Amino acid sequence: MRNLWPRVAVLACLTGAAAAQTVPTGPTAATGPTAPTVPPAPAPEQQRTACGDPDPDRAIAACTLLIEAGVIAAPAAREAPADLAAAYLNRGFAYFKQAHYAAAIQDFDHAILLNPSDALAFNDRGIAYARQGDDARAIADYTAAIRLKPDYGDAIFNRALAYERQQHDDEALADYDEAVRLDPNDGNIYSNRGLIYASKGQYDRAIEDYDRAIRLRPDDAGPLTNRGNAYRLLGQFDRAIADYDRAIELAPDNAPDKAPDKATDKAIAFFGRGNAFMGQGQYDRAIADYDHAILADPDFATAFNNEGLAYRTKGQYDRAIQDFDQAIRLRPDDARAFNNRGNAYADKGQYDRAIEDYNRAVQLDPTYAFAFNNRGLAYANKGQFARAVQEYNEAIRLAPAYALAFDNRGRALRSQGQAEAAAADFAKARQLNPKLPPP
Repeated sequence: MRNLWPRVAVLACLTGAAAAQTVPTGPTAATGPTAPTVPPAPAPEQQRTACGDPDPDRAIAACTLLIEAGVIAAPAAREAPADLAAAYLNRGFAYFKQAHYAAAIQDFDHAILLNPSDALAFNDRGIAYARQGDDARAIADYTAAIRLKPDYGDAIFNRALAYERQQHDDEALADYDEAVRLDPNDGNIYSNRGLIYASKGQYDRAIEDYDRAIRLRPDDAGPLTNRGNAYRLLGQFDRAIADYDRAIELAPDNAPDKAPDKATDKAIAFFGRGNAFMGQGQYDRAIADYDHAILADPDFATAFNNEGLAYRTKGQYDRAIQDFDQAIRLRPDDARAFNNRGNAYADKGQYDRAIEDYNRAVQLDPTYAFAFNNRGLAYANKGQFARAVQEYNEAIRLAPAYALAFDNRGRALRSQGQAEAAAADFAKARQLNPKLPPP
């Protein structure tokens, strides 16, 4: 599981320090603006300052008055609305803070039309597109911002995030490298670059980046959790658990600003530690941590899924099915949860119900070799060996190095009296995995 810890990206705010928003890690549905609660109109001399008010309703009201009046006055800097472009940019930011991304984009469009050399406006619009889940347009805008301002570190970082969401890891890595060159003291960059190295299986390099991130941001739970994940994937469970322990201490108990489809930092740390306990065979401790993760974030579907796996490993199939039910309720498009519930039904000998779940799993993911193999097992247990062979054939086509599918197909062929073909499959299976028991 890849957990992005996005950097704060700067958007326009025309009074005082620039305001900050977090770049999302997944799509958010766009909604049109509702009519804001408009406070009393400020006096003309107050409108410029109010257009940058941290309160979005006040900012929208003031900026709208400036826009409708066609303000083109030009104070020297960006501390007050310099022109219509700045007023549109600020109102767009206010709409953004209200999650009215479509309205924000419209205002950023106006700002860019009026001032096409403003890199900040392109970056801002890119962030709004990212919030809508449109990473292609977001990347185009970040690229335009970088073209206008080649050392624009925020736009480079934001583009890296968008590339990462699109699984264009090489492009993301190049942008993170450039972001590090521009700002070698930003721990978020190292943490996110570490995620790229981890996705490539380069766990040692990932840990080096997480180490830097932790030195720079010692109170941030994210890099600790990410380093824990890397240690866990290396099989260094004790070191992983130590990192998760510290992350759990640091992570806040709630996260009111989290994206709807992302778990909280504390839930993710508990989840990671649960996975480490699973790796050690400590299933009760894993279940306790998954419970903590769910308590911290009741919508954490993957925590329900993994808790179900732990209960199934303990032979508590009904309890496992309850967890898989919850995982499916929260994420009805997750093929893994259907596959896992199918396995629990198969463990209970309810092969028809298992097949129904495997059917749904392969509908959701036609490349899911495990689900084809498992459906083959269910048919074999029903005595339908010819149908089982068909399922194993598909599993092997999708995953030619899948030793267990060869072994299972050999067993089905042997049950049909095809001894020679079965022997060939058994030999292939053990060539791929010498640890398989004798057929």
